Amino acid sequence: MHGYLPFDRDGNQLAEFRTWRNTITGEAAGILSREFAFNVPQRWSIAHLYQAILNGEIHLPRLDYLITLCGYIHWRLTGQRVIGIGEASGMFPIDSTVMDFDTGMAEKFDALIADKGFDWNFRSIMPKVLCTGDDAGVLTAEGAAFLDPTGILQPGIPMVPPEGDAGTGMVATNSVRVKTGNVSAGTSDFAMVVVDHKLGVHEEIDMVTTPAGAPVAMVHCNNCTSDINAWVELFAQFAAAMGMDADKSKIFPVLFNLALEGDTDCGGLLSYNYYSGEHITGLDEGRPPLSAPSRQQIRPAQLHADAPAVCAGIPEDWSGHSDRRGAGDHRQALWPRQLLQDPRCGSADAVCGCGRTGVRHGDRRRRRPLRQWRCWQPTVCGSPKASRWRTIWTRSSPPPNPPPSWPRKRT
Repeated sequence: MHGYLPFDRDGNQLAEFRTWRNTITGEAAGILSREFAFNVPQRWSIAHLYQAILNGEIHLPRLDYLITLCGYIHWRLTGQRVIGIGEASGMFPIDSTVMDFDTGMAEKFDALIADKGFDWNFRSIMPKVLCTGDDAGVLTAEGAAFLDPTGILQPGIPMVPPEGDAGTGMVATNSVRVKTGNVSAGTSDFAMVVVDHKLGVHEEIDMVTTPAGAPVAMVHCNNCTSDINAWVELFAQFAAAMGMDADKSKIFPVLFNLALEGDTDCGGLLSYNYYSGEHITGLDEGRPPLSAPSRQQIRPAQLHADAPAVCAGIPEDWSGHSDRRGAGDHRQALWPRQLLQDPRCGSADAVCGCGRTGVRHGDRRRRRPLRQWRCWQPTVCGSPKASRWRTIWTRSSPPPNPPPSWPRKRT
């Protein structure tokens, strides 16, 4: 019930699909909220549209239709530019007395963009709003072929107004009457309560509607199960590698039931579940703990963190003489560098955080040059030793000048 999918008059998509996790519309959402005296969340279609206007994006003069994902699918199946009122309430504020987009706010939006010179206005690019039970068209021959290229599915099936996951959750839990509510948990999560009137402006509360058009107060958060999903995926890969049943439908209940046996304070552990930005807590950008949950990547990433200190302690000019440095055979001391230069270790970008980089020549004995590596601990990035182990770990293209050969051991 949100997002940004713009099309031109020929049905060509004009920009990438922007989802509820693209927390890039703070400026636009703030301006619209003040102009409308109504909370406009960052994820709403109108916030994405106005942010694109503020950014001067080049596709806007060709804009002919703006829709959400479920409205787009309905358009492909029926050819109808319509949308359910619950889904529409995630695009633009709804007036529940007329079951349509709020006319006064639409006029204010047109006034805001009047000096841009577009040949479209708000009403011309938005879908028609429908309520539950309204005729939303039928499955066309093109839509049937889109769903079933074999031709078994036949056109002519009546279609209902398209609704998203919020409306689905309300209906599934029978939470469509005033003073009823429900909670939905998935990659995002939200709590909804059906109310009998619009609330005042609260940045944390979004005013949406039921599929029948009744006002609903919603608290929506961008992050919920993505971190859990990533861990389960990692456990499933491990189980498969061990030759065990890796059915994730079994892993989830096992982990959830084990959670009931844990300490109430979680043993002092704290998980930062910010896969993406979160407007509720004022975070513009997330840092996913497992952005690439793969056993082939997470273990090498851990190896990158296992021995940087010992490697940083090896003097760059050390020739491996135990009688001079007291460090024993140089092959033992150099194992962290050699291990992490293995191409199977994958990319060090998985542990990147602070953005600082460095580069130096590689293992002089093997003549393996090193790639820039980004230190993942911003708290130590300023220290000289941290600077050195930012420059030690992974391979790159050959440097302009070949590194000098390894000094011969003295006799």
